[in-house]
Amino acid sequence: MDTALPILSLIVAIMAALFAAYTWKAGQRQNRRDLFLALHQRLSEPDAYRGRRLLSDEINSVEDALEMRRNRSEDWRQVVSAVSYFDMLALYVKRNYVDRGLVMDELGSIFARAWEHGRYVLDARQKDLHWRPWWNFEQFGNEALAWHNNKRAREKGRTDARSSDPRR
Repeated sequence: MDTALPILSLIVAIMAALFAAYTWKAGQRQNRRDLFLALHQRLSEPDAYRGRRLLSDEINSVEDALEMRRNRSEDWRQVVSAVSYFDMLALYVKRNYVDRGLVMDELGSIFARAWEHGRYVLDARQKDLHWRPWWNFEQFGNEALAWHNNKRAREKGRTDARSSDPRR
């Protein structure tokens, strides 16, 4: 009986520690989900959407980026804001604040398209700054583009009825 109380105390302490660890981990997962949802919501707002559209529809070269910066300052501001947003999203992925797979599944193709046109914005800014800005955007953009191209190749290789349907 002399050893029963210390053993019981040890078991209770271990269970409490395990419960605390589980609660902390569940809270971390919830925080990461909430952060992802907030980032996704921000990317869907009209101002951010307009910046993304301007980027993908009107920036197809460094010259396009420089011309927009010279002649359309408000549009340029929205494009730079979109690129900055993607740079921040890439930083959050890099630091594991948000789940890489979730970002790729939900935003990978959007990020890839932004990168295809956004690299011209980086080139234009590099000419002014004499250093390369938005390093996270560039690094993750290349990764997203490779992911997107692999996804498209896999989808083309599918033979199920849905993917071969000419209406799709």
